[in-house]
Amino acid sequence: KDQGICLGLFYAFEMLYWCGLRLGELLALTSEDFDFEKKTLSITKSYQRIKKRDVITAPKTPKSNRVIKIPDFLVKEIQDYIAQLYAIQPEDRLFAVSKNQLTREMARASKAAGVKKIRIHDLRHTHISQLIEMGFSAVAIGDRVGLESVEITFENNGEDELHIYCTGKCSYKTGIEMEALTGASVAALTIYDMCKAIDRKMEIREVRLLEKTGGKSDFKND
Repeated sequence: KDQGICLGLFYAFEMLYWCGLRLGELLALTSEDFDFEKKTLSITKSYQRIKKRDVITAPKTPKSNRVIKIPDFLVKEIQDYIAQLYAIQPEDRLFAVSKNQLTREMARASKAAGVKKIRIHDLRHTHISQLIEMGFSAVAIGDRVGLESVEITFENNGEDELHIYCTGKCSYKTGIEMEALTGASVAALTIYDMCKAIDRKMEIREVRLLEKTGGKSDFKND
């Protein structure tokens, strides 16, 4: 394989995993989007392939425009990667790879590692799971990954039971139901942490999808 393409694929997966980017956001990144001194990344555009042409568009919602912190080691990796790109200009795309290339590489690496293959977008969900473990709130997670809105509501069901509902909205092609389930789980874990001194026997159970509209299909859990 071409060394430049291999490097591009490796760092593309690093960005998807550690930053929770949508694929279009990743493929639109340029070196101008990074502030290496502040260790931040500005996400202000999205890439699409339309009628065999590369098209850069603005994000579909205001919440998708965001600035996120990136880990120290990733700052160094991306600086090294940019230094290896021949005659790269500030406005040039850093990851000139396709979704098909990323999908094939995911399949190859999964087979080599002996693990189940996941979708490229599932790396975004993995990132969200990582944020939960780090103690981020549902709202903070929504801000980082650019959800259009996240709403958490609570409903008392007797003296010893609390129902938690998370509603998420977005305009992208994304597994929004996974992100809503994640939000409900984060809220439940937060409540547990607040109340564990009173009762450590509390249980978090029946985390499930109630309803989804839009996308490829609608769903309602009766």
